[in-house]
Amino acid sequence: MNVLCPCCKAYHWLGEQLKKSKKNQPTFGDCCLNGKIKLPVLQRPPPALHSLLIGDNVTSKEFREHIIGYNNALAFTSLGGKFDNSINQGRRGPWIYRLHGAMYHNSGGLLPREGKNPVYAQLYILDPREALRHRTHHNPDLNHVTLTDLQDMMIHHHQYATIYKEAYKIAQDHVSQHPAHLADVQIRLHFAAGSDQRTHNLPTADEVAAIIPGDGSEHLDPRDVVLHLHTGQFQHIHDSHPAYQTLHFVLWFPYGEHGWHENILFADGRAGERKRISQSDYYAYRLYPREGEADTLFRSGRLFQQWIVDSWATVEQDRLRFNKQNQEKLCADLYKGLVDAIPSDGNLDPNDIGKKYILPSSFTGSSRHMQQNFQDSMAITRNYGKPDAFVTMTANP
Repeated sequence: MNVLCPCCKAYHWLGEQLKKSKKNQPTFGDCCLNGKIKLPVLQRPPPALHSLLIGDNVTSKEFREHIIGYNNALAFTSLGGKFDNSINQGRRGPWIYRLHGAMYHNSGGLLPREGKNPVYAQLYILDPREALRHRTHHNPDLNHVTLTDLQDMMIHHHQYATIYKEAYKIAQDHVSQHPAHLADVQIRLHFAAGSDQRTHNLPTADEVAAIIPGDGSEHLDPRDVVLHLHTGQFQHIHDSHPAYQTLHFVLWFPYGEHGWHENILFADGRAGERKRISQSDYYAYRLYPREGEADTLFRSGRLFQQWIVDSWATVEQDRLRFNKQNQEKLCADLYKGLVDAIPSDGNLDPNDIGKKYILPSSFTGSSRHMQQNFQDSMAITRNYGKPDAFVTMTANP
């Protein structure tokens, strides 16, 4: 990869150029849609993290080998999903990160339940020494000195370390003023969009989150991060919140930078009928190394793999949500009713009857998409005759 995109400075191979471009003046579309997407350059991480990512000593190698453990020890949120690690057991070769189904980012209460040790964001409201003791207890295999340095980095650089402390203080003040609301007190981290929606720079104090106290009776934006003082339940953070990945992948967002949100506009105002950058556009942009930009992501090893799976799951869930909310536009009302609920073999469990959502052939992996591809392949066979060889392209999981 030695050819630069003239618009975003992403590294490419020459063969990736757009067909309409010239070899001596290549242009590219996958990285920035030929200049339609412009995102701020990712900054070089703080020295403590940078040296661990590029170092060749024993400490740096140990860090990169256990980078997911270090990230989880410092994360504000936990991951939820059906993860399969069995493929890595008893085998040699590259480590594999496998997910079945949906993935969630979960947030708990600001305080742990009675008799439980604090975890994740709860550790950021404690004294640093107490927090380090708990992190070391939960992660005995991690290097104590490395964990100490990274915790200090988070406290001094990550915006949300300050935000969570401030949220806890506001919650305490709210309880002191309204003691009857102790069980219901909650804090909302509401994203306040800045004036220029083409950018998502380091968040300012006003933009990172509007910390709004309440007792649970207020109208809630489903995209807000809601923090309770005491709760035994997890809240799924909406993937459209700009801090969705920031709160978990803290070693990739060491300053608390915001990720994708619904208000990022194209650089020229629109691309066709669209005005806003999609999640797919955003993650495709971030997956390219660029001249003059920190390569933190590409040095993160196993955490990089986890981030790719998380990003893919986020895009897939967003597409499913779009199809669910636009069934009428997809003419899915033609399929409504009990008749469509009856399977072809006639075996119907009444408990399975409910509202049915139709995935069109444009949704990759849906039954209609597979059927359409099959019909296309049969049409090719009818026109050109039976194939001499049937080639199947696969990839090891």
